[in-house]
Amino acid sequence: MASQTELRIITKPKPKVKGKITTILHCYLPLLFITLWTVTCQAEYFSSIDSIPVLAIAEEDLIQWFRNLLDSQAQDFAVYRNFIERVKEKHALAREDREAYLGNPLNAYKLIKRIVVDWVIITENVGYNKGLKALKENLTSLTAETSFPDLRELRGAAKGIGRLQIMYNLSTTDFADGVINGVNYGSELSLVECFEIASNLFEAKEYPLAKEWLQLVLKLLKIGEYATSRKDFGDKDYTDDKLMQAENEMSEMFSNLQSNSDDFDDNSENDIDEHLAFYELDEEGDIIDESDNKRSNNNEETTTTTTFEQDSKSKKILIETLEYLTLANYELGQQDEMQVYLDEILEINPEHVFKDLLVFMDTKKPQNHTDSKSFSVLQEQEWFANYSRLCQGKQLEQIELHQLKCTLETRNNPLFILAPLRKEELHADPEIVVYHGLLTDKHLDDILEQSEAHMVRSCVGGANIHLVRDERVSQQAWLSYNSSTTKYIYRTVSAITGFDLTNAEYMQVANYGIGGQYDPHRDYFDVHDPSAESLPWIGNRIATHLFFASDVEQGGYTVFPLLNVYAKPVKGSMVMWRNLHKSLDLDKRTMHAGCPVIKGTKRIYNIWVHSGYQEFSHPCGLLRDNYKSAHI
Repeated sequence: MASQTELRIITKPKPKVKGKITTILHCYLPLLFITLWTVTCQAEYFSSIDSIPVLAIAEEDLIQWFRNLLDSQAQDFAVYRNFIERVKEKHALAREDREAYLGNPLNAYKLIKRIVVDWVIITENVGYNKGLKALKENLTSLTAETSFPDLRELRGAAKGIGRLQIMYNLSTTDFADGVINGVNYGSELSLVECFEIASNLFEAKEYPLAKEWLQLVLKLLKIGEYATSRKDFGDKDYTDDKLMQAENEMSEMFSNLQSNSDDFDDNSENDIDEHLAFYELDEEGDIIDESDNKRSNNNEETTTTTTFEQDSKSKKILIETLEYLTLANYELGQQDEMQVYLDEILEINPEHVFKDLLVFMDTKKPQNHTDSKSFSVLQEQEWFANYSRLCQGKQLEQIELHQLKCTLETRNNPLFILAPLRKEELHADPEIVVYHGLLTDKHLDDILEQSEAHMVRSCVGGANIHLVRDERVSQQAWLSYNSSTTKYIYRTVSAITGFDLTNAEYMQVANYGIGGQYDPHRDYFDVHDPSAESLPWIGNRIATHLFFASDVEQGGYTVFPLLNVYAKPVKGSMVMWRNLHKSLDLDKRTMHAGCPVIKGTKRIYNIWVHSGYQEFSHPCGLLRDNYKSAHI
């Protein structure tokens, strides 16, 4: 985790801004995001990795515009130059394989965070410079073309990281170190970023996870994160020499700036932290401007000075962290722990507003720790243990009543005589099979091109109920079977399965974002849902045909917790299963889920076929067989 040494930068006078983080950003947003709220189509970035590159492209424009400004005003904007260079380094890494880089949830989170927080504050800081007219015009044009993310998106990205922790049993410390599921991706989180994730998880009412991140922040603060080398909290103990190196480089750089500011080198290699004092936290944890202090009167230009604010910064974040920990433990009903953190706050500041907290809490019961949509409630489900296990590629041992095998099939169809189907059996009853190599890269690229302009946040619900919920984090589009590629997929599914697809839904195209997933569910419609009668299709969803349109580096399995089955995403393959018994009763055993994506991009296509018009190709059984799932 990158150590932080904060600098106080004294620039030209401007009003001091106070208030909570959300208030501050709402004050700043009109300057940079003047048209954000007038965009008719709501963008959402954390729910789809495919949408994240739009921000990267927008940020490249921001980099170029600010670099042009810095070229003409190097002395005034030396600090901003270093921020931009740090972001450029990240873009250089991403340019080699942007999809792979942004497929890392930490990199995606940092990108959203920079757009939501850092660029807004930078723009406010330079907003009083007379040379910014052209820059503001560019920003206005950019925000009119691109709907930027907001704090809700940042919270969604933080929840995505939390979802990965829960599902894959990932430690907070490893995540902060950039180690995800045993792989070090070299994308460490700073202490401030850890604090931001914690606070966003708290605001999302994910109190247990928020508590874990807050405790990590507290440990780092108490061992002197800003002043000493970092210690790991596992069995290993190591020294991070980067802090001392960064301090030396910063001291030398600003010494040179003060003595010879006219000779600022545009290609400076000095490497300082991206959070370089564009903002700090005040005593209540609010963002305040670094240029609020030691200002000259009558708009006189001031000399840029620097001061290391290690102890002050640590104390401010410490108090805020203790406040969150106190409230999190209260919401979790852990009164003893709450008292410990409350005592620490009052020891630091006996007159803190929390001094009367116990009196208030005696009259109020915790309201939020049993949120029905929280991760903790998900973990209490009886199927969760196997769900999590299968997502990690592990299966319970079981006696196989049917020998599963892989075969080559022609299905007596001329389409497959020269190129037989490669069939892999995953489960016998209900039958779950994978057909490999059905789609080529050309097919996949064509579908991506057709769908990318129509992607919206995926919904959950019944027949005519469409709700955006955290149990499904993805974006989707629906494609008709009019293009050559969708016609090919249509014919292929029909030839393999024998189903009559005239009663099939349009093909759903979905992309999963940061921690993207779909909680356990069943594809058929509830027969007790009265709105199901108004559906345009005849019958219920008899079968699902799920195509994997990308390989996923880590995570993203499709799992069946009640059947102890998982399917790993394999590009170009199709997983197929029936959702109904032969009697057309609902087969409850087919509950399945899309596991959270750890690293990479998960794209899928779904084709759902309904039971109407299938009486000749797939006739009902003479006897009802719904007893097979009656125990569920």
